[in-house]
Amino acid sequence: MAARGKLDDALARLDGCGAEPDLVALCKRCLATEPADRPRDAGEVATAVAGRRAAAEARAKAAEVEAGQAVVRAAEELKRRRALLAAGGVVLTVLLAGIAGTTVGLVRADAARRDAETAQRETEAKRVEAELATADALAKRAEAEAARQAEAVQKRTAVAKEAEATAVVRFFEDNVFTAARPKGQAGGLKQDVTLREAITASLPALATGFADQPLVEARLRLTPGIAFHYLGDAKAAAVQQERSRAIYAERLGPDHPATL
Repeated sequence: MAARGKLDDALARLDGCGAEPDLVALCKRCLATEPADRPRDAGEVATAVAGRRAAAEARAKAAEVEAGQAVVRAAEELKRRRALLAAGGVVLTVLLAGIAGTTVGLVRADAARRDAETAQRETEAKRVEAELATADALAKRAEAEAARQAEAVQKRTAVAKEAEATAVVRFFEDNVFTAARPKGQAGGLKQDVTLREAITASLPALATGFADQPLVEARLRLTPGIAFHYLGDAKAAAVQQERSRAIYAERLGPDHPATL
């Protein structure tokens, strides 16, 4: 719910929990929607908790000092009263015992409060540790998913390349090499067919056979373009190469390395 920014319930529970304001404020910072508003890491949280513990211990120490001073003041007052009212010694003794008992009770109560605060801080530290472990597990899961997607992309690329290679081989088998068969057989022109004749005969199939694979057509047109170039037919070569460039530009863009 915090990841989705739904904090109303959590903030209301924090406001009504009765904890000290600085602890409530620390919890709210840890739940902040914006990362910049949260503590940088668990170390900052631990520092804040340690500061709060130090402040609590300082308050406890101050309470102990105050209690000791109260005992001293009570003893001095007792001595003064004893000198003035010797007859009231029994009453003063009972009063001193009562003050001492109250002081011990206060000290014990403060120690119990400190123990409760320590237990609460330990619980909070364990909760933070559990959240960090959960975040680490989510990060590992995201890494695994990214690796799986990358592997899937590689597989699709490999399949596409295999399909392209198969299409190229089939084109030459069905439309170029068959030209050397006797005329009348499938694709045959004559047994002494020239390379120019075989390539020229394959061009209609090249124009219509790759409607679903335009990039394969673009790659194949480079081959007859180069062949016509070396056969001395610059015009025929330019036609094939220009068609190849136009397909690459349309599919990949004018600045793609294949187009260039």
